Amino acid sequence: MMKLHKQVDILNHKGLQILLNLASIPVFLLVLFGLIQFTGFNIFSIDLLQLILIAVLLVASLPIHELIHGLFFKLFHPKDRVKYGYAQGMLYATNPGRLYKRWQFMVIGIMPLILVTAILAGAFLAGWLQAAVFILVAAFHAAGCIGDLYFELLLIFSPVGSMVADTATGMAIYVAD
Repeated sequence: MMKLHKQVDILNHKGLQILLNLASIPVFLLVLFGLIQFTGFNIFSIDLLQLILIAVLLVASLPIHELIHGLFFKLFHPKDRVKYGYAQGMLYATNPGRLYKRWQFMVIGIMPLILVTAILAGAFLAGWLQAAVFILVAAFHAAGCIGDLYFELLLIFSPVGSMVADTATGMAIYVAD
């Protein structure tokens, strides 16, 4: 028997949304300056074409991010139907009500950040993206992952053996009774 340990409603909790938006600023800066060190590039010399490419890549990264979540939902529960949608300015992928092991939900949550960043880094290292484009898109995407990072943090500090249910507005963490 499982009992509810923690319920997180990110969609309807305005205070939490504001806090996460503020927390995305240091995430952006940390990734930005980390990648500047990695590439040795000065991002402050970008042109209009690069700005357009940055905007296009950022918009394209949104559905890709959610498709990656969906891919990992399916990986752990292949017979389930993943639902995609848009609410309150956010795209989302969800498999509401399905229970996942804590580590599975952590994988589902972190993989878009890892894979999108890896794709961008690969494109940069292959010479397909200029450093400024890589740095800014990766930093903005990482900052946009703040909700996923918040879930990761909650799950890191949740009891071992916890089960996690994806909900339409966030997640619910359950522990053995």
